[in-house]
Amino acid sequence: MATNRTVTTNQLKPNTEVLVRGKLEYSRLDKQISGEKLIEDQKSRKMRGIPIINRPYTIATISAPQVLPKNQGVQKSLEEIYMTESIYTQKASGKYMFQGINKGNRLPNVYELNPTTGKYDQVVLKHNLANGLDVTLVMRVFEAQPNNGVTLASVLINEPLRYYQAYDATVELSKYGFEFGTILDPDEVEKQQQEVKFQNDEDLNDATMTNDSPFGQEVQQAQPSFQQPQSNFPMPENPYNGQNVQNNGIRYTPQERNY
Repeated sequence: MATNRTVTTNQLKPNTEVLVRGKLEYSRLDKQISGEKLIEDQKSRKMRGIPIINRPYTIATISAPQVLPKNQGVQKSLEEIYMTESIYTQKASGKYMFQGINKGNRLPNVYELNPTTGKYDQVVLKHNLANGLDVTLVMRVFEAQPNNGVTLASVLINEPLRYYQAYDATVELSKYGFEFGTILDPDEVEKQQQEVKFQNDEDLNDATMTNDSPFGQEVQQAQPSFQQPQSNFPMPENPYNGQNVQNNGIRYTPQERNY
């Protein structure tokens, strides 16, 4: 990220919006990064040495960013300078990048350009957007303490909407003659898996509360009972029978040796 800033957030005017246009490289806009995914994200950020985000959030990262001036031919505003100074170079690719993050409770609004009317229509995303889309990030300044903040308020899609396509094994399997009927949406699969897990947890919890389950019964450790075995056979006679035996053991008499 940019470190040599000439403008701080406290110099920005709240409720001011700045537009930054570029090619979408990465996004999570259909839902927040939260729960286990947030924990994984925090670990990843820590390993990469970038700031950790401690609350659910949405994000959009673009390459080849351009800060669009509100007034052409006029000196850049402080807000536009701040956004320009937020552009950074990605180490792996050397590309110029810009990142918009929203930590609020609401998802950023997303609008798609209607080629017929030339207007932007609001859409509700079903999945993640495809990488490479021409988008404009709408960054908004908000008042906060002790410092003002900047958030990703909206995303404008400047071309027909496309969704991110993950690797689909059915495409490769179809080459071998396999035919597929119903293909579930990945989000629906995850939802059903969570429902099954929830039901299993409920069933296990119910089982522990009933007497029919070994988990619900108080298990006492069995105390072993030992009894001297009874025998009908007479005990063998002690060959020493007290002879040549002292308190400290057997007495040894050399004269009694037989060779």
